[in-house]
Amino acid sequence: MSPDPRVAVLLLLAMALVFLPLTGGNTGSAPAPLFGLDRDGMVRRLPARGAAAAGQGIPDTLPPAVALFFNRPFRINQAGRATLTMLPGIGPHLADRILSFRASHGPITSSADLLRIRGIGPDRVARLAPLLSYR
Repeated sequence: MSPDPRVAVLLLLAMALVFLPLTGGNTGSAPAPLFGLDRDGMVRRLPARGAAAAGQGIPDTLPPAVALFFNRPFRINQAGRATLTMLPGIGPHLADRILSFRASHGPITSSADLLRIRGIGPDRVARLAPLLSYR
């Protein structure tokens, strides 16, 4: 059985994120790395410094599927069914409920709107809050 190509791409990206900042060369100051490993071995976005802090880093307008990968806010009002299921604790049925809520009530503007959806309670909203953007 051949390996999944998505796994190979993710491994290459993770290795590049870890090792490229180390090989920046000795001439001048190398740009600060955007990502690093946390204590659990997970790739996480590092706090912005310098130019990245001034808004020149990864844009906030990434598509929802890409935003989660780069640890950026997930724009819930732009996400489709398949993309919503990428959120932790959101399966296909709950994604359908979110989509039907958006269709009947308009865009989701806050976590209070999420609480109005059957199947989403305060615990799930608290888990999702740092991941979501309501723009």
